[in-house]
Amino acid sequence: MTHQTPPHPFALLTASKNRPLTVILAGVGGSGSRMALRLAELHKGLRALGRPGLELLACDPKTVTQANLVRQTFYPCDVGLSKAETLITRLNLALGTRWQGIMERAENVDFSSADLVVSTLDSATSRIALQGALQKSPARARYHLDLGNDLDYGQWVLGGCGLPSPYEVLPKLLEPESESDSPSCSALESLLRQDLYINDFVALYGAQLLWTLCLGGETRSRGGFFNLTSLSVAALPLPAVLESARKAA
Repeated sequence: MTHQTPPHPFALLTASKNRPLTVILAGVGGSGSRMALRLAELHKGLRALGRPGLELLACDPKTVTQANLVRQTFYPCDVGLSKAETLITRLNLALGTRWQGIMERAENVDFSSADLVVSTLDSATSRIALQGALQKSPARARYHLDLGNDLDYGQWVLGGCGLPSPYEVLPKLLEPESESDSPSCSALESLLRQDLYINDFVALYGAQLLWTLCLGGETRSRGGFFNLTSLSVAALPLPAVLESARKAA
């Protein structure tokens, strides 16, 4: 049996049965643009179950460049346009939704009504700013799913609602950025820095965790790590106190 009643931290996502889940997607670059598509699929899946689905706000201060056209979900006609506005407009046309895409940094967004924040930020500076904004935001039951990757490996980590934040679990994510955090100047440079399909993997793993939570309100892990070169995956287990509660239920 599994534990699904409050104050278990995973009980909140069962609210998807009664109302739309409010999601803020911070960053729509390599992993963020892929995650936006996975959130669209999550929305369709919930709707197929007779649930209200998602209300999504995506934010990113950047515009589309030529270097973004390989690993990100943009096309030549998008160059020079806002990443967030372009991607969300396209999804709204496809889904009939009224989601929002804004050309803004994540730390300037109002998180007070969010059920879930999904961050896909590409620098320690951006992650530090987001962490500060979340800490200042009015307290409420809110999840934070952080997605990150490098050349051929990545991780997805869920925090909030009784769980330590992703940045507490992996403090290295807040360490001063290295030279690799600077933007790619070409599609070739982009591919040399990160594998062509790395963003698809991290987005799929993160979305699968959310889907599992929405279906059953519980999970055996809070994320994990993967490596495309070794084709290996390792789960990030729940804190001992929560795992004990889950097993005892």
